[in-house]
Amino acid sequence: MSYVALQTLTLPDPSVAADPLLYLRADDGVQVTDTTLHLLTGAVAGFDTWMNLLNLTNWQAHCTLDGLWLRLEGTGQLAVLFADFGTEQTLYRATVDCDAGPALIDLASLLPKLAAGSNMLSLRIVGLSDATVTSGVFQTRPTHARDVRLAIGITTFCREAAVMQTVARLEAFFAGEGGPGGAQVGAATHVFVIDNGQSADIAASAHVTPVPNVNLGGAGGFSRALAAAQQDGFSHCLFMDDDASFGMETLVRTLAFLRLARDPRAALAGAMIASEAPWAIWESGALFDDLCRPQFGGTDLRDPGA
Repeated sequence: MSYVALQTLTLPDPSVAADPLLYLRADDGVQVTDTTLHLLTGAVAGFDTWMNLLNLTNWQAHCTLDGLWLRLEGTGQLAVLFADFGTEQTLYRATVDCDAGPALIDLASLLPKLAAGSNMLSLRIVGLSDATVTSGVFQTRPTHARDVRLAIGITTFCREAAVMQTVARLEAFFAGEGGPGGAQVGAATHVFVIDNGQSADIAASAHVTPVPNVNLGGAGGFSRALAAAQQDGFSHCLFMDDDASFGMETLVRTLAFLRLARDPRAALAGAMIASEAPWAIWESGALFDDLCRPQFGGTDLRDPGA
């Protein structure tokens, strides 16, 4: 049976947002090293956070989910608890032995329970022994998935260091160095770097095509990326600035959403935070009435209620 990764458990990434409360809430018996979560016996890690809350409101409203599973990898014995975010009522509890191999936890029974509720699912993991979690993936079956080929269009003008760093992070992720989901995304994704300054030394690769371009500004660069995507048969195009900091998890969820969306015309826009206050929303959607009016500005992402 094949699966589509909806989203993965994301651990703190200082290159994107340094505050660990955006990723998990943990007691003193929990430590994070690189891509591994370490739990002492009795320690609890909570994932009711901006980066890790499972928002079934959106997944179920817009996508077809053929079942729901959590796949965990690591070591030791763990208790896995799921609660309704709104009521904090525990809806499901499972005990897994990761020493026996990857654990696949069937969560299909939660879907009807949440259908009329808040549809926000929070996860807690408890160490029943000294344990680790090296990978956690929420996934579904691709019974109704469409074929999506995603072009990433990056426009750059004389910011060589920034765009080279962004491309290097993408290449590493596609090669499987950035956690689960990279291979799935890489198989369906290609990066077009629109070089308006014709000065970025970006090497062509299986996943990256540099495109020297006259300086037509940001909109002109994105139009050039869209033309390249259409010419090469891509179904969707994601536009990105050369210096944008983003978790690679963004691509996992974007690709899954587009593949599973009921409406083939569905589009996505990203929420933004500012580097000066990486715990607060800068904009999550906007209204346009002569002026651009950002929505949810200032929301404190460290606060579960907010």
